Amino acid sequence: MEFRLTVCQLALDSCFAPDGSVDAGRIEANFARTERRLREERRPDQPQLFLLPEFSYQGWGPGRSVADWNAAATPIPGPYTDRIGDLARELDCYIAGTLCERLAEFPGRHFLTGFLIGPDGAILLRYRKAYAFSSKTRPGDVYEAYVRHYGREALFPVVETPLGRIGMAIAYDIFWPEVPRALALRGAEILLNPFGSARVPAQQDTAFGLARRTRAFENVMYVAAANIGPMSSMPDGPHDRWPSEIVDYEGRVLASSPDGAECAVSANIDVESLRRHRARPMANWLAQLQPFLHAPDYAAARLWPPGHWEHRPMQDGAEQLDLEAQVARRLADGGAFDV
Repeated sequence: MEFRLTVCQLALDSCFAPDGSVDAGRIEANFARTERRLREERRPDQPQLFLLPEFSYQGWGPGRSVADWNAAATPIPGPYTDRIGDLARELDCYIAGTLCERLAEFPGRHFLTGFLIGPDGAILLRYRKAYAFSSKTRPGDVYEAYVRHYGREALFPVVETPLGRIGMAIAYDIFWPEVPRALALRGAEILLNPFGSARVPAQQDTAFGLARRTRAFENVMYVAAANIGPMSSMPDGPHDRWPSEIVDYEGRVLASSPDGAECAVSANIDVESLRRHRARPMANWLAQLQPFLHAPDYAAARLWPPGHWEHRPMQDGAEQLDLEAQVARRLADGGAFDV
């Protein structure tokens, strides 16, 4: 099946009022803006998937504490996903994005959770961000309890849809190749990457902007990335943005946002073409992979400890930086590299 994929680079208000409380009016404004944009972009003549940026409805609030984000978190399913499901039914389309999620099994925490909602309004996919530092809890931070509650399949879920097999990696998850690779090995053909990243001068000549093309090429998959647009919470900048883009399975950019303004860009996705490409000799890197060569090195590596925050919620995001320094020192002590 061929379908239209649209990534929406949206201007979003922070859900936090100046006093730090959660402002329902700001969230309502984000819903209204998103609904208006999707209605404008909907093409009734073909199946369509919309990808929203990171912090899809709650916006980004720099400097907010763990407690602030806990207060802003919402259950999934819940009133937010119910409303998104109503829009998906109205437009007969798929809608993907992220929400800060509150889980009854993990009180005093929040997760950054990606969702995919189908044309019938049902939640098809939930993926909780695995990497990068912030105030959120990640599945690896509570590893044993997380797997006990949800199973290992919940770490890197892939959903079968009429559009193809879809997985998600949120924001900086894309910079750890293990995340897209795990999804590819579970069958993902389309990787959704909602993110929210300004482009600062120090990143200009780095590989930051190449990661999505590389992940698409090495895993033989489409990658769609939706960046956040202008942010009311950062009126003084930086205003430059990494582009929202859609990349094919050979790493070609099919569509890209021209600048950091609010916009939407689209491309047609042909999963049957991807499947034919994967069947070609010497074209499918996954079929040539030899995991037995690498598994012992991964098993022996003493890196980030599993379940470090399982028995108490993280109180401050700075705790992650302290733990990173400890791991780096351990690597240096073992001769892996100098710090």
